[in-house]
Amino acid sequence: LGLAKTLIVIMAGCIANNFVLEIIVSTKANAWADKGAGPLLTLLQFSLIVVANLPAVISCGGRGRSTGTGAAADAAPPRMLCRVGGCGWRRTHIPFIHYAAQTVLFFAMSYLNNVAFYFNISQPLHMVVRSANLVTTYVIGYAMFKRRYSLAQLGCVVALTLGAAAATFAEAFVGDTAKAAASAAGCASCANGVGGADATAQAAGAAAAAVANATTNTNTNNSGGGEYMFMWYIGVGLLILVLVLQTFLGNYQNIMGERYGRAPEEAMFYMHLLSVPAFLFTLGDLRTHAALWSASPATSEVVAAWLEGGGTAPAHPLLANLVAAAAAPLARLPIMWTYAALNVVTQYCCIVGVYNLTPVADPLTVNVVLTVRKLLSLVLSIVAFNNTFTSAHWAGAVMVFGGALVYGVVPGAASPPPQPKKDDDAVEDATAADSATTTGTARFGAGGDAAAKPRGGRQPAPDAAAGAGGKPSRPRLPQADKRIKQM
Repeated sequence: LGLAKTLIVIMAGCIANNFVLEIIVSTKANAWADKGAGPLLTLLQFSLIVVANLPAVISCGGRGRSTGTGAAADAAPPRMLCRVGGCGWRRTHIPFIHYAAQTVLFFAMSYLNNVAFYFNISQPLHMVVRSANLVTTYVIGYAMFKRRYSLAQLGCVVALTLGAAAATFAEAFVGDTAKAAASAAGCASCANGVGGADATAQAAGAAAAAVANATTNTNTNNSGGGEYMFMWYIGVGLLILVLVLQTFLGNYQNIMGERYGRAPEEAMFYMHLLSVPAFLFTLGDLRTHAALWSASPATSEVVAAWLEGGGTAPAHPLLANLVAAAAAPLARLPIMWTYAALNVVTQYCCIVGVYNLTPVADPLTVNVVLTVRKLLSLVLSIVAFNNTFTSAHWAGAVMVFGGALVYGVVPGAASPPPQPKKDDDAVEDATAADSATTTGTARFGAGGDAAAKPRGGRQPAPDAAAGAGGKPSRPRLPQADKRIKQM
């Protein structure tokens, strides 16, 4: 894909994915909405990605498709783990045990990310908090992985933190969460948003009482609002946990990429495949939600009602014909399954778009594109679903998205100056460099998996393929500029 087509795929796929997801979980636009749809949606998304990435691990009638990034992936025929007829299963570039360990983090992150909607998290708040992942990246990277950042980067992280906090508190006291808590506490006018400023003040007061009740766990007449807010607290906690898991997974992947090289398609395949068996522990829940989806009306009925007006102005005839033609193959499918299919397909398009963007764009462009995409998704959610987004919400959102955007522009921490070497060290480095250049000895010892990377700065010759023992060693895959992230 070219840059223009890739941008179209990202904007259309990712924005449509968020839009359809909100239809599935929000009762504002869907009478059959299912807040607990997360696990079943996650399973369907994982299944499609596993099937789509099978060519990355199977080779039939030849070398098949390369799973590495760059020409180094094609330097040697693929090693096969097993072969049946004319097809073979490729050996992994990264030891399988590391994929298994990454899968634990990846499954927990993906599962909790979608489960959060069950705990009264709105789509706009979900977008804002997930966009603040640089905060956990900075804190954990500095504290545990000895990464260093500049003061300008620190300023961006502070802005992100304050913005996420502002949006969260605004949601708790004057947003849709506050209205829902007020409704649970018996303030119907607050929930419906009637009464102008008085209703807003009542909603804020009822929400504050609900927050206090949820915090102190006291038995008052506001117990309904307190229970709602308590669930919301859990949802916010889950989103923060998702950010932490995402940071650990990203650092783990970076370490493995530096050691063994990168194979993004292979990594996607194994992490999604190994996650599927974990859904057996939620089999009862999956059946329950599958039954709920199957009980929803047929797609043709919902489309017909929408085309006839459904409380709004009748659709334009051309638009009506296009929608009817698009829905024809799914006419008998329950509408919730149709929404799920659209969500799964658009999720895959979003992933493919980001995957194709990283080779043709620099990291700054990638950061700008993804930030703009998230902002457009947020605006669409507010407009299309009439979500409450006050000035406090906007202030927090601007700080989050602005901080993320500027973070990609400001310089990082300066590298420490090189230490002067003793004569013996210089001779040792030169000897090691010459030896690595002529023999291709692996970085992690003779016979290791990573290619040579001499300390003296000289690169091994392109045709250096024999290790110290005379056996061919695996070529080092080049690092990708950006890691694929969960959209």
